[in-house]
Amino acid sequence: MPLATTVALNGKTFVAALEGRDGVPVYATQFHPETNQWSNKWKSSSGLPVPVRTPAAIRTVRYLADLFVDQARLNTHKFPSELEESLALVSQNGKLDVLPASKPDNLYPEDAYIFHADASGMQPNLIVTQ
Repeated sequence: MPLATTVALNGKTFVAALEGRDGVPVYATQFHPETNQWSNKWKSSSGLPVPVRTPAAIRTVRYLADLFVDQARLNTHKFPSELEESLALVSQNGKLDVLPASKPDNLYPEDAYIFHADASGMQPNLIVTQ
């Protein structure tokens, strides 16, 4: 269920935050909620909006962060052993540092993790993070 929308630079509206229906504990954001609190950018040379750093904005993102962490702590799933947990970490897969062509002025490379599909073919074969 959408909680918030925003307008992209191209003028199109998209869902920026959502939660599951009927009490299903699913939450998602299409932005980095921590940016308002921790960003040290006060001006934007790219034309993109600068994060709002008012006390109200920071309280809002702290609320989101606390909600996400509190919900995650309700999960009782655990790995059978520390070894199995360490083998399941995304960092155990092949990692590449890539600089996207779409962001040639980006000083921070993105990480690309390559996965091998399982027998069902349902596992992703590439995840890019920044």
